[in-house]
Amino acid sequence: MPVKKEDLAAKTPVALENMLREVVKELNSVREANGGTLVNVKPDEAHKVRELNGDMSVIGEVLDEKRELEGADALFSHFDRTLNEVAEDGKLPGHAKPRAKDEPKVRDLGGIFLESEAFDAFKKEGTLDRSVTVPIATLWPNYKGIGEVPQDGLALRSALFDSADYPIQPEFLAQPIETLYQPNNIGPLFAQGTTDKPSIRYVTETVVSTGATEIAEAGTKPEAELNFAAVDEPVRKIAVLLPLTDESLEDVPFLRAYINARLRLFVQMREDLQLLIGNGTPPNLRGILNRSGINTTAAYSIAGANPDQALIDQTFVAVMQVLQAFLEPDNIVIKPSSWQVMRLAKDSNRNYLLGRPSEEADRRLWGYRLVLNANMPAISAGNKVALVGSFRGAAMLVRRSGIDLAVSDSHSTFFAENKVAVRAEERIALAVFRAAGFATVTSNA
Repeated sequence: MPVKKEDLAAKTPVALENMLREVVKELNSVREANGGTLVNVKPDEAHKVRELNGDMSVIGEVLDEKRELEGADALFSHFDRTLNEVAEDGKLPGHAKPRAKDEPKVRDLGGIFLESEAFDAFKKEGTLDRSVTVPIATLWPNYKGIGEVPQDGLALRSALFDSADYPIQPEFLAQPIETLYQPNNIGPLFAQGTTDKPSIRYVTETVVSTGATEIAEAGTKPEAELNFAAVDEPVRKIAVLLPLTDESLEDVPFLRAYINARLRLFVQMREDLQLLIGNGTPPNLRGILNRSGINTTAAYSIAGANPDQALIDQTFVAVMQVLQAFLEPDNIVIKPSSWQVMRLAKDSNRNYLLGRPSEEADRRLWGYRLVLNANMPAISAGNKVALVGSFRGAAMLVRRSGIDLAVSDSHSTFFAENKVAVRAEERIALAVFRAAGFATVTSNA
């Protein structure tokens, strides 16, 4: 009988993980019995494969929900305390004035910056080179939008727009239609950490010999041999400038919304790219796809028979490689165009391999959550087109600070042009403790 979501409501995450392992084990036995592939299985086995794939999707979906809710109370208490409690000196980090607990609470990035000493000093005295560090707690991992949207009727100054194509008006009442970009969905996959150092150091263990074996009475006992190596991960900086006119500083609600919507998004977009494909040459991070020690043996030929089916098969091989490293995969990352190839794959009877279109409620493959990111390489000879990983168990995204914000008119010719620049920057490091917790699928010629 297919697994139903309502039957899993009372089960713990550990129990769900065990169920998922059993389903994967059963599906792998069918695959091995069919010569290491699920392509062209017998009709009765094809029905079983579809049922098992459906079970993995349901179990995986419930497991993700359980994991997300498991620490919600603790996270909420931490963020609420960091953002809203008055410190011993009567101030919040980055704020110019003390605030009683019953006063309105500013929670978002733009609001905290506009109440800071740096912005206040610049507005009143023209003081430059003042900055404010926004607490990491403002980077709520479950933040649902890219910024606070201005209310209808908010005055937007025409001087904000330098393009000659934009209509020049003394007052503009409609909010701009923002360009859409790839959302930030890679950084939140990793375990999160903080540091106040310029680099992260950790020690890895290499087992040369476990030593343990059976011995006869009075026999010599074997020795285990372990080696240790220190690994240093540098903290790298990601920064961006947002030019604005002096007139825009008078429109505080708009400025607050634009800082939230743009500066934060642009920094996090670059963060995701670096976490995936950074080449490690300073000032770049070394992303997961360019790390040594990850599993890279799963591959298929894009010129071979049924390459779409082969890509699906090899992704399962990558899942098994992570499991064989004694880690539980939690996400599969792939480019949207590659997911299209996989999702539209059909068998010889024109049936979709991943289920009927009407059945899809969540993006999943082999029971694991699928994350679509445009920074992943496209299907082409030699590219690593899919990444399977135990992101929370094998690596950590370490932040030295939150997002630092500063405002100045000393950039370029801004003073003469009545412009200012708002700068946003963050410093991060990627620590990969267990490289074997990641596996890729390579598309060969």
